[in-house]
Amino acid sequence: MNKKIMVIVIILAVAVLLALFYVTYNSRSGNVMNLDTGMTYKGIQEAIDANDTKDGHTLLIYPGIYHESVRVNKRLTIKGQYRDEVFVEAGNNSVIIILVQADYSTVANLTVQGNTFGIWCRNVKGCIVSGNRVIDCTTGIRLDSYDLSKPSESGCVVKGNEVLNGTLRGIHLYGAYNNTVIDNFIQDTRDVNGAYAAIDVELSRNNTLVHNQLKNNDCGVWLNLGALNTTIYHNNFISNSLQVSLKYNEGGSASWDNGYPSGGNYWSDYTGTDADHNDIGDIPYRVGEKDLDRYPLMSAEAFP
Repeated sequence: MNKKIMVIVIILAVAVLLALFYVTYNSRSGNVMNLDTGMTYKGIQEAIDANDTKDGHTLLIYPGIYHESVRVNKRLTIKGQYRDEVFVEAGNNSVIIILVQADYSTVANLTVQGNTFGIWCRNVKGCIVSGNRVIDCTTGIRLDSYDLSKPSESGCVVKGNEVLNGTLRGIHLYGAYNNTVIDNFIQDTRDVNGAYAAIDVELSRNNTLVHNQLKNNDCGVWLNLGALNTTIYHNNFISNSLQVSLKYNEGGSASWDNGYPSGGNYWSDYTGTDADHNDIGDIPYRVGEKDLDRYPLMSAEAFP
């Protein structure tokens, strides 16, 4: 191949690459894409508020830092392309970074950091909060109902989130019913008043906490006023200053295991033995004055 032909080939190759770059760049000219319409937007709230964005749509958040407070008032799926590259930090002096107000919405795969409330699902049902990393918030994730005379029978799922360096609560259920909190990793929740915990359940009923790792927190689980019928099993309570705090009012109740042979929870301070080598302690773990984990696990549950 002579030099002239080689130069032409190189020029054509560069042209093709530039064209591909142009198409790719313009297809992502906004930071947020509505996967149902193909429209792109510069911010998350702009994408939510757009007239073309309808209930049931999915918004894909491309890598970047988003300085905005987000209000999800449509039934949407909002998900980051890569969790570790999509950062949402509150704007406009708001104390809430992401406020979910629409039933059956999903918030997933985001890094949310640095404010009073990270992700707050207010009086909603059927919502999913999954695969997020919430850092340096007073309360990481909260489910609640303000109208306690009509409690939110929410049936929400909080799954596979990391909540780190909280200064009050990791996950807070307040006036929230029938929720599942599963596969979450909560570490270094530090409450200077010693009143709250990695998972705080208050005025809430029929919630299940399963397969969460609670490590190095001031308190692992706090069952507060009006916590009724909370089911807690297959969680790892590891090196929390206080594994559990029970502040029941009259009628409060919890179950700390899933029966035999499924078992209960792993407690890093359990001192019992396992004579029959079935990975379940021979004596119950005393959770409180009356509460027992009847089948404490001898080894921690495997965690992602």
